[in-house]
Amino acid sequence: MDDERIVEQPDESDDKELKEWITTTLPMVIEDIVELEKKWITAKVPIILEGTVELAGALVLLAAFHMGHKDRDQLAEFTGVSLERVNKFAERLEHAGVWLRDGTTKCNWTDAENVALAFWYDVGLAVGAIKET
Repeated sequence: MDDERIVEQPDESDDKELKEWITTTLPMVIEDIVELEKKWITAKVPIILEGTVELAGALVLLAAFHMGHKDRDQLAEFTGVSLERVNKFAERLEHAGVWLRDGTTKCNWTDAENVALAFWYDVGLAVGAIKET
């Protein structure tokens, strides 16, 4: 007896729903994630207060991780960090090999044991506190 599986082909309405979700819902989900991460950062690290370069670096790094970093204008608008500062972070993160040409972020934040250390190290690179050789 053959194992037959029926695979339904998506119709145009599925495509339309997906495109609508990507353009309307996904940005709100990403915004919520970044806002939650911002609250987590300020709660876990009370020394970092609103308006500091470290918080700006952390927000840009997290937003770029979720939405990519190719569109710097969008990243600046989304995080509320000036385009000039985003570009400076980008220059440092690209030089360090954290931000890749394809728009992705190369990071070690998924290692549960070292997540905080790896994340704040990358923030240090972004803000220029740590120099990558």
